[in-house]
Amino acid sequence: MKAWILAMAGSVALLTGCAAPKKPQPVAPTAQLVTAEKAYVDASVAKLKNSLKDPDSAKFYGIYAIQKPGQPRPSICGFVNAKNSYGGYTGKTMFLATPDVAVVAGGLMIRGQSLGSEVIVSNCALAAGQPAPPSQDIEYR
Repeated sequence: MKAWILAMAGSVALLTGCAAPKKPQPVAPTAQLVTAEKAYVDASVAKLKNSLKDPDSAKFYGIYAIQKPGQPRPSICGFVNAKNSYGGYTGKTMFLATPDVAVVAGGLMIRGQSLGSEVIVSNCALAAGQPAPPSQDIEYR
């Protein structure tokens, strides 16, 4: 009987550590829509374009600048459509860029760093009360 109780206690102790971890609560967006100089936007877009597998095929849409509290410089968010390794366009994919770093959601057309869509979407999400960002249908030139 004691052996059975000890076995059950041991099983309970082992299973206690198997509980699924709690998901973090979503944080309310804090980014503000800001105006960035064209040269800054162009440098950010160039950083992203140069990291693509086919830079010449890139088309950019719905570009806007955001800045979070405490962030020294704005980030550029928008959508890019470029060719992948197979030569086909991937469709409009969200990106986040600065002149120093550029990432595309999912990394389907990028040679370097890629992040999950949720990371880019949460970083590009605007705080409540902000105006809507530009439409995905507006091409950046």
